[in-house]
Amino acid sequence: MGIRGENASQEELIKNILTLHQNGKCADEIAPLYNTTVSTIYRILKKGSNEDEEIDFLEEDVVRLYNKGVDETEIAKRLNIPVTTATNKLKAHFNESYKNRRRILEEEKRKEERSKGIIIDLYKKGKSAEEIQRQLEISESFISKTIINYIKKEEEIAKREARKREEQLRKEARKEREEKKSEQIKEIEEPIIKEPPKPKKTIKIMTKEELDTILTQILSNGITIKGWELHKKDSKTAEKLRERLEDLRVIANISKRTVNGFSPDTEFIEILDIVSNPRIISGYEKYQHYLKNYLKLGGFCDQGKTDLLSVKVFNGNTDLEAYILSGMNLSFGEYDSKKFSNMKEKYGEKIENHFKLLHVLESDNPELINKLREKINKTTPTVPEF
Repeated sequence: MGIRGENASQEELIKNILTLHQNGKCADEIAPLYNTTVSTIYRILKKGSNEDEEIDFLEEDVVRLYNKGVDETEIAKRLNIPVTTATNKLKAHFNESYKNRRRILEEEKRKEERSKGIIIDLYKKGKSAEEIQRQLEISESFISKTIINYIKKEEEIAKREARKREEQLRKEARKEREEKKSEQIKEIEEPIIKEPPKPKKTIKIMTKEELDTILTQILSNGITIKGWELHKKDSKTAEKLRERLEDLRVIANISKRTVNGFSPDTEFIEILDIVSNPRIISGYEKYQHYLKNYLKLGGFCDQGKTDLLSVKVFNGNTDLEAYILSGMNLSFGEYDSKKFSNMKEKYGEKIENHFKLLHVLESDNPELINKLREKINKTTPTVPEF
């Protein structure tokens, strides 16, 4: 395999590769930089070295990796050599101390394996890999690997749970279709028997107050109208809830008083867009993705740490943060409970105040809501789908 450089001569490439190796880079780390193989790197190193010096570059790399805690099998895999070659290089370098060093490394590995549960517990408490390393005195690379595997496992569990919920919904829908089909066939096959007409069921019409109570629960618990509809199996009420939510949207557009009149509460309107969107069925995959990736990097929001979650994930919208976190179970990280409680309280007060203003306007001037809606529809640009 050839070697590629960026407009550099062969002499410059050889010099650069020698410098990288002298600075502690192993051949398996250098090879990808030049789009070539490990064996090619060793040939270049040998070619570029002083002929008077007999340097065993392969042995240097084997020892370097071994001193970092990498075992013979992994060394052989990384340097593309037989395991026996790696073992012989180590024996030649360490002589009699090789067996003792191997026993020490094996004991360290056993210690690491026993520490997995402790590592996860400390990680859940907000400790970084560096802090855990100082406390347990084991390799930071093993700690990072353990944490990453734990996060992946948690994500897989969450995905399995989501798939189970979706499968359950499909089963229920399929069962309902089969029952309706069975009833239709039964009606056709059974002889027609005249029966006295059954009294018509009276359909309960919900009052605005009842609809507002349900909407308040939806907004406070981090769910959507679509999610409520699937749970309650009540599409008619869900449609009424969407209509009522549009009345609340009018209030959100005039809720902030300014020098020139009123301005919209854009943070709250963003939540209304999510709550009313019929495409959202369950969960908030977008925010779950952002949260997991942020918390994976150690971005916890517990007591005493800088809180970047609002900025990095929710763009400073604390209403949206309170709404989303109310509907999620943060099993993959800790959160400042005091901060969330205060944020949730302010968000709840805003919901209550918006509904109060809506009730006042409806009581004093029922036609005003429609006029305001028409005016807002003319001046407000279309909001993109969530």
